[in-house]
Amino acid sequence: MTGALVITAISAALAAVPVGMVGVPGGSFVFGRTDGDPDEAPARRRTLRPFFIDRFEVNQAQYADCVRRGLCRPARRYPNLRDPRLPAVGVNYYDAQRYCRQRGARLPTEAEWERVATVGGKRPYPWGHQLDCQKANYGNFSGNGPCAPDKNPGRITPVGSYPMGNSPSGVADLIGNVWEWVADGYDGTALRVVRGGSCCSIFLRMHAGNRHRFDPSRREADLGFRCAADAVGEPTVQKEQLW
Repeated sequence: MTGALVITAISAALAAVPVGMVGVPGGSFVFGRTDGDPDEAPARRRTLRPFFIDRFEVNQAQYADCVRRGLCRPARRYPNLRDPRLPAVGVNYYDAQRYCRQRGARLPTEAEWERVATVGGKRPYPWGHQLDCQKANYGNFSGNGPCAPDKNPGRITPVGSYPMGNSPSGVADLIGNVWEWVADGYDGTALRVVRGGSCCSIFLRMHAGNRHRFDPSRREADLGFRCAADAVGEPTVQKEQLW
């Protein structure tokens, strides 16, 4: 297959991928961009250990179960966002950390998140090189933007609603739907990094390398998260086309 690296089963060191996650092999990739916003530069090579990452953003049903068990704080509620299939929103950085930890997981690092979203630094989007309203829920803010008025709804949608925008390994909604908390602080400040943009993002350069930041106590209707976990040895990857 020209221009593609196809990985078969890398190792049997880890027999099973955790439910709801995908395995990401260790190795190096190009992190950042030279042609993006100033805080994305410089492009530099980063080396990561193998890890797992959630296939989908954590949804409201999953987060509500954690609250019922007394392990998570209640999320801020929004009257028009009650579908349990929607991403868990109205949670701050500390809430997201707490949820992932009770699963035996953690928030992904910024580099891990970008490794998956850029397919090893080879693409500006998980699906390829062109932004596409059919592949991500973005670009409609109060009826304005490149995906308004009727290409995208201008609100969050159930996780996994845009399967054509999945990464080659099947990770969904890395672009759009909700901003996602990651583990890192923002360039030496008390702010925390968020990645991916949201349903209503129209005022930024929408691509997988884009970085934004919020106060860790912030809660918003388009701000959620997914979890990651360390892998012991290389995860088994079944014929994953990385680029």
